[in-house]
Amino acid sequence: MAALAAYQARLGGLILAAQTGAPPAACPPGLRFTMAVQRAWCEGRAARAAALPLALLPAAARDALLAAYVSGGGGRASVFSAEARRFLAFLAPRLAPGSHAAALCQLQQALLAAEDAALAFTPPPPPPLWPAAAEARLAPGAALIWFQASPLAVLRVAAQGGPPPPEAGPPEALLVAPGLAQRLRPALPAEAALLARLPAPAVSLRAELLADLAAIGALHGVAP
Repeated sequence: MAALAAYQARLGGLILAAQTGAPPAACPPGLRFTMAVQRAWCEGRAARAAALPLALLPAAARDALLAAYVSGGGGRASVFSAEARRFLAFLAPRLAPGSHAAALCQLQQALLAAEDAALAFTPPPPPPLWPAAAEARLAPGAALIWFQASPLAVLRVAAQGGPPPPEAGPPEALLVAPGLAQRLRPALPAEAALLARLPAPAVSLRAELLADLAAIGALHGVAP
């Protein structure tokens, strides 16, 4: 029994070491192959979970991020959406602020949140029924995602390949909300300007815009 326990402990140590980097030299060839296959599967699963932002990164940077994530234990979540959330959260602080990749990472995170919120979404009361002196706030599952070029052009490149547009164009925003049929659409300039002011007293904002944005779950009124 002692010999079996020692063998199991040694095997477990080799597996743990292989999961956080290259398989140790002491690994038997069969175990080395198995762990290499598992690692490749974990990296592939993570890559699918964040396909849009990764598509705009150089291959070396993409591979380094995937390797670091899997070495830290990533790629093994039993639920794919949970894997996506974890990997996107890992990616977000490692992407250049204002880059197309960062915007796409934020977009994928926002869409996951909107899908969750949509499961229980019902249109909230319109602004006239909000509490007196209510404060307008961004609603759960809603987000305004800014791009430094046309969002559609950036999404097209991420999906189909090709050179990305320069990150120097006029900023454009996508609105993500649980009440939208596709969960996102381009934000109108007036909508983007209003949402950028939140939180703010509802009485200080345009009533018709408040009603339209509340109806799709983009904002809600909170008692002071």
